[in-house]
Amino acid sequence: MTNLPVWPPAPPLGGRQAEIQQLTAAAAEGRCLSLVGMSNVGKSYVLRALCQAAPAATAAFIYIDCNRMVEFSEQGLYELVLRCMNAGLPLQGELAPLGAELERCYGDVVSPSTHFLAHLRFNAGLAAACEQLDRPLVLVLDALDEIMQGIDDRVLLNLRALRDTYPQRLSYLTASRRRLGTARHARGAGEFAELFAQNTYFLAPLAGQAATAVVGQCAREGSLSLAPSDMPLLCDETGGHPALLVSVSYALSTLRQDAQATRRHLSEERVHEQLDSDAACQAECAKLWQELDQEERQALLHWEAQDAARRQAASQSLLERHLLRHSEDDLVPFCRLLASFVRRQRIARRAENRGVRVDVEAGDVWIDGRLLPTLTDLEYRLLLLLYGHLDKIVDKYTVVQVVWGQEYIDEVDDGRIEKLVSRLRQKLEADPARPRYLHTIRGRGYKLVSP
Repeated sequence: MTNLPVWPPAPPLGGRQAEIQQLTAAAAEGRCLSLVGMSNVGKSYVLRALCQAAPAATAAFIYIDCNRMVEFSEQGLYELVLRCMNAGLPLQGELAPLGAELERCYGDVVSPSTHFLAHLRFNAGLAAACEQLDRPLVLVLDALDEIMQGIDDRVLLNLRALRDTYPQRLSYLTASRRRLGTARHARGAGEFAELFAQNTYFLAPLAGQAATAVVGQCAREGSLSLAPSDMPLLCDETGGHPALLVSVSYALSTLRQDAQATRRHLSEERVHEQLDSDAACQAECAKLWQELDQEERQALLHWEAQDAARRQAASQSLLERHLLRHSEDDLVPFCRLLASFVRRQRIARRAENRGVRVDVEAGDVWIDGRLLPTLTDLEYRLLLLLYGHLDKIVDKYTVVQVVWGQEYIDEVDDGRIEKLVSRLRQKLEADPARPRYLHTIRGRGYKLVSP
């Protein structure tokens, strides 16, 4: 019987115990708090766990996922908040009158008889809760980015006014990918963001036992070929980012199983190459890239050439959100996968409109500035593989393994591979007989080249 790797037990609250306790204590003091962190780093987990773990006597925490708004409007937000309050507050016994009042307010918000009634009845519901509850009310607003960027300015002004009216009874705890107010400079966004200026917390990726616990859970649930000794590699690839840890764990296990089945050596270079073309890993990197503003992207693309002032301005924002880390005497992207993603973005932009460019997030393919018609699934997988190994040779074994899958290793022959390459070349090249970008390297494999 094979001995399974022994993974250490998961730490309390997913390794976020310190952050949850700190936020709970600050919220209990009546402060408005902002939790900021990169995409998929665990902000929602922290807020949900906080609402469940916080002592009931400290405050009434109401978790509100802003992604659940029925429509993106003033009325949509008010409806969601009142709906979550009705579901999250103990509205029986002595609080039954409050429950009846919140139900009436909710009905008037959903079906207002006049344009102003939704606004007025929302305020009435919040006022009733602040005045009748035996403890402070904390509205926990998750995924607030879109609201800060685009909702009617008067909504944010109203939330600020309610806080000013009930400073000891009402506070907000928010989660966003950026500092509140940085993406929009309207009056309402600015005044609402002022509430959090002195109480903004930045959520770091996982480390140590918490990161190991994520991988251990993946290994157990997915029967993955991983061991605790893989953690240095996994942490270097992902920087402890939870979603990247999951994606890389599954990708690395698949690579290891394939190598064992074919008795091939799995080198670190091969691991890097495969992860740089893995769809799930690259999708997570694309999310991180997409949330950067234009100045931050330019700073990363031209980091070494930046003058000190511009580099300092960009590094402050990127460091506080843990997208950069200190390495020796320099700052670098927080994980190898993101650093590699930035390098490929740099190559694509250096070529300007020339050559092949793949927008991984949108799934679009551009050739010399021309948008290609949609590729088939196999064609796109092949192109993504070659694009991830730009200017490098990809052998036929890897093509079958990544494009078709390990189970097809013995079924896909050279002729089938050549037909797929030929179909892709017909779409990429102006003259397929004299290819500029997609080359066959006889006896070795295929190469997608930059201009």
